[in-house]
Amino acid sequence: MTSANSFRVLILGHGEMGRAMEYLLRQRHRLTVWERHPKPGTPPVALDSVVAEQDFILFCLHTINRTQGLLGREIALTNYIRSPAWTPRTPGINRQLKKPDESKLYPPGLAADSGTVAMTSANSFRVLILGHGEMGRAMEYLLRRRHRLTVWERHPKPGTPAVVLDAVAAEQDFILFCLPASPHFELANRLQPRLRRDGVCLSVAKGLDEHGRTAALALEGALGPAAVFGVLYGPMISEEIRDGRPAFAQAGTKHADTYGRVRELFAGTSLYLEHSTDIAGISWSAVLKNVYAMLFGVADEMELGDNTRGYLAVAAVNELERLVAGLGGLPESPRRLAGLGDLITTATSAGSHHHEVGRRLARGQEALTGEGVHTLEMVHAHGLFDSRGYPLFDLIGRMLAEPATARAQMQNFLNRLCL
Repeated sequence: MTSANSFRVLILGHGEMGRAMEYLLRQRHRLTVWERHPKPGTPPVALDSVVAEQDFILFCLHTINRTQGLLGREIALTNYIRSPAWTPRTPGINRQLKKPDESKLYPPGLAADSGTVAMTSANSFRVLILGHGEMGRAMEYLLRRRHRLTVWERHPKPGTPAVVLDAVAAEQDFILFCLPASPHFELANRLQPRLRRDGVCLSVAKGLDEHGRTAALALEGALGPAAVFGVLYGPMISEEIRDGRPAFAQAGTKHADTYGRVRELFAGTSLYLEHSTDIAGISWSAVLKNVYAMLFGVADEMELGDNTRGYLAVAAVNELERLVAGLGGLPESPRRLAGLGDLITTATSAGSHHHEVGRRLARGQEALTGEGVHTLEMVHAHGLFDSRGYPLFDLIGRMLAEPATARAQMQNFLNRLCL
């Protein structure tokens, strides 16, 4: 937006934000800066005499108490402020805040004052881990002390005895799919005749297969709608898990009793869980957030600053809410661990692959790979939705199509926000 209008603006306070507002507005508007204690050599501004001529009054003060003190003069100032001048009003500023409900602040099983999982269990389960990459090793680290684990790899490392998948599947209480989404359907279809009736299949895959299916859709397609399966999505950086640090996830299952078994599986570990029956919603949140995470890498490589990160986080979640609802999930799911929680982790972690892909994209590099890149390809290949209705999603797609212009595209996008 551009305009020939020049406003009269009174800036109250000349600290960090006062100077920031002055920098933004000084080229086009007529500014007056008031300070309670002017710097030596700076002529004082008589507040009551200048307020009547202002179009805008910006309260750029450090503390609520100072703002309160000035707002306490509103009755007097009203005699001077001309209509339609705008001043901020803070009704109920002295209102007492209610103590928050701690049950909503902590993951189930995590006490507010304990820092440990309250639930423990003597049960030892038989667990088959499919895949021994980053997440496979993380699951092994979490579960090895209490459960009987079998690790299967399609291509075992030299010297590692091969596991006959069909022979061991029938005796498992849990099968953890710690693999990309692509082989889920094939492996689940292979295992389906051998699974125990009460055996639980869990996936941590945050991508799409070659048919554009999430891991949950692939498992349900292979195992049938009556199958007992679930997904684990949230901030779960594998290196942090193996370092003994906390991780957080939503366990998406259709039924509460299945979630109870999953809770029992991870009881006593550093993985804190909350339940969701919105399997579609948390699946699409976890999958699509990888696309948005790349934009944070682009912004950081361009040194656009923390303010841009804040904007991207809000705008990305806004788009995710609409996308998830259109794909059959609940619009609030992107605001939970599988969406916003995992987005912040993936978008800001120093070791994040998707953040690094964004940085490389801003350098003009081509032939980039990763779950987010593959997700974009599958969305377009299978027409899962029209990305033109989602500006950030569409932006990263156009950047990947033309890496040489990625920086210019990002800057043009930001410039258009001001039009």
